[in-house]
Amino acid sequence: MEEAEMSGLFLKSVILKTSRRMPPGWIAALRQAGIEVCEAVAQRAEATETAGSPALWITDDPALARALVMEKKAVLAVLPGEGWEPDPAAGRPEGSEGSPAEIGAGDFSGVKYLCENLEELDAVYLDRVYRRYAGIPWDILETERCALRETVEEDVDAFYGIYREPSITRYMEDLFPDRDQEIAYTREYRENVYEFYGFGIWTVRLKETGEVIGRAGLSYREGFDEPELGFVIGLPWQRRGIGEEVCRAVLSFGRKELGFETVIAFAEPENQISLRLLERLGFTPAGKELLRGREHIQYRAELTPFL
Repeated sequence: MEEAEMSGLFLKSVILKTSRRMPPGWIAALRQAGIEVCEAVAQRAEATETAGSPALWITDDPALARALVMEKKAVLAVLPGEGWEPDPAAGRPEGSEGSPAEIGAGDFSGVKYLCENLEELDAVYLDRVYRRYAGIPWDILETERCALRETVEEDVDAFYGIYREPSITRYMEDLFPDRDQEIAYTREYRENVYEFYGFGIWTVRLKETGEVIGRAGLSYREGFDEPELGFVIGLPWQRRGIGEEVCRAVLSFGRKELGFETVIAFAEPENQISLRLLERLGFTPAGKELLRGREHIQYRAELTPFL
């Protein structure tokens, strides 16, 4: 399995209600991936949702999109893009104003996701759109031994177990002393970081057992332009090469999926384990920074080798 390839889609069906011609190859690809495609027949769409099947509505009708959002449905709005042609057979979507050619330029207030070219969106992306609405964390990547996904509130107790070890908090910021504060922070992080950037610090789980063993990912630190690599692996799972395995996968994901060319990292001079790991990953020293009142060495890595 490729590092960024994940299996198992939560999304089971896509409900299309648009005034445009949908690319037949795109629809076929969704069906091949196991996603049912229902094209604008209201009774069939209602039956799909009544059955409890996770569904994503795709429409270029602003009025319908807003109504669906009010009903707490998962919606992807389609905007008019270059070369777009309306489907004369579809006519004007119910409740819309204007001609089919004008639909899509209206008010899509409340819709989290909008696109112009559906052919650029695959089953994995549509699954991720659905997950955002449903509050389901994104699966990010897999390595030989680990799986990384977005952090959820249920991970907090495992984090407290990991951070209880003094060697973990010696060189990094501790969790909130109050569990409820940490849960609130996790919830806000999901809403303000994952949803805004599409990446961040993720939860690392052991594939064999599913247990949470650490955290790793990429994030922006205030005052710096390049994304920063961050990682922590719990003491019971250290000295097995897991940290290097996970960090290499994160850097590869950063280059291939996020388009990053340079990544930075910070470590205190006494933190020899992290310094040696960063050097094995291809980072080189780039000066010193005072962070949280303590001196850190800044490291930089060009991600060309991770293409």
